[in-house]
Order: sequence, then structure tokens, then C-alpha cells
Amino acid sequence: MKINVSKIFKETGAKEDFSFEMPNMSAERLSGSEITIADPVKVSGTLMDIGNQMLELNARVQAKVISACSRCLDEVAVKLDFQFTEKYRRENDATDNWNEPEDDEAAILTYSGDVIDLDPAVRDNILLNLPMQFFCRPDCPGLCPTCGRNLKEGPCRCKSVDVDPRLAVLAQLKIKKDEL
Repeated sequence: MKINVSKIFKETGAKEDFSFEMPNMSAERLSGSEITIADPVKVSGTLMDIGNQMLELNARVQAKVISACSRCLDEVAVKLDFQFTEKYRRENDATDNWNEPEDDEAAILTYSGDVIDLDPAVRDNILLNLPMQFFCRPDCPGLCPTCGRNLKEGPCRCKSVDVDPRLAVLAQLKIKKDEL
């Protein structure tokens, strides 16, 4: 989504509210991962002139992503609803007015002309707000490490031997003792 910012720069504190859907992001894989955006992404917020030729974007994003459960590999849909803030400075202003960026200035995004494309900021913030792991349910038992059966469907027939590999030598001693 592109927003024309020429009228916002007319006075400090001027702002423009926006609300739109990004249908082109749906069914898209995020940065080569197995995570897919399921529905059109809804974005709403405000773009405001904060002075010094800078704009501040305050946005709310609502999206639904699909991935595999980290334990059993079943498909999981997760709804995201978050807010983020970004600062923008025109490209030629970014090099004219400051020499060494401070920590907070290093995160300022640049744009050229009178149009800001919000797609990269929205996509980046979706990636930042993804959960570290996806679970179909909190108590998902996962897959059997021996046969690969999905343990949600029931127990497998594998013989359960839970021996810590560091203690395997002691398990061998117990087997020898039982044989005597």
C-alpha cells in the first residue's frame, strides 16, 4: 500500500489516517519459510509529521498465518493482532541533516518522492511478531521418535526405553545383573 505524504508535510503535527487490506500478501510465503499468510492482511493507523522532515507511522496489523505444528507437523492457523511504530525520513534529507546516526536514528526508514510504500514495514513486522514455535494445542504430544506416529491419534506400539544416553553404560550393567 502506498500513501502520498505531500499534504502531510504542510504543517507539523498534520496527520493522515488510513485503513486498508493487503490482498497481495495472502497466500504468500514469508521469507522462504513454511509460513503462509492465509487471508488478506488488515492494516490501519496514522501517518503523522513529527517535525524535522520526519514522519511517524503508527499501525495496527491483523493477519492470519498458517504453519506446521512444531511437535506433530499438523497444519496450524494463528491469528496475529499487533501494533508497531516506524519513523520515516526522505532519502535526501537523511544524508543532509545527520552525520552519525544515534541508536534510535539507525532504525529510521527512508523513502523517495512523495510516496511511502508500507508493504515492506508491514511484512517485516509480521515476521517480528510471529511466535517462535507453532502448536496445534498446548499439550500436543508430538510424534513418536522411533516410528514417527502422531501420538494425538493414540499410542504407538514401540517399546518405550527412556534411557539417557549418558547413563546407557549403567543400563547395560543392570541387564547383566538381571541375566545372572
